[in-house]
Amino acid sequence: MLIVLLVSSSCLVPRARLLKQIDPQVVTEGETLELLLASYILSGNAEDLNFQVLEGVGEIKGSYYLYAPGYDEAGEYWVKLQASNGSDSDFRRFKVTVVDNNRAPSIEIGDLQISVGEEMTIDLSE
Repeated sequence: MLIVLLVSSSCLVPRARLLKQIDPQVVTEGETLELLLASYILSGNAEDLNFQVLEGVGEIKGSYYLYAPGYDEAGEYWVKLQASNGSDSDFRRFKVTVVDNNRAPSIEIGDLQISVGEEMTIDLSE
C-alpha cells in the first residue's frame, strides 16, 4: 500500500516574529556590552516576553542582555537569543566581537613583613 501525502504551503502556519534583527555588536575586554532588549521587539513590550540566551556568551538580567568579557576573551562569538510570550517564541542570532585591550600591568607579591626603618628590595625582573 502506498500513501501519498501532499502538503500545501497554505496549510503551514507561519512562525511568529517577535524580535527584530540584532546587528553585530562590539565590546572591548574589561567593559560591558549592554543591550536593551525592548529596542528589538517588533510589537508589544518587554514585560510580556521571557528572554533567554540559548547559545553563546552573556546573560539576561531583566530586559537587558549583558556580556562583560575578561581580559583573555578577545575574539568573535555567536549568541542565540530567544524571546517567548507563552504561546509564541522567536530567536535571533548575532555576532559579538571582543576587542583586545592591554590592561595595566599588575604584580602579586606574597606575604612580606618589614619593620619600621628597614629597607626591602624586590626583584621585578622575573
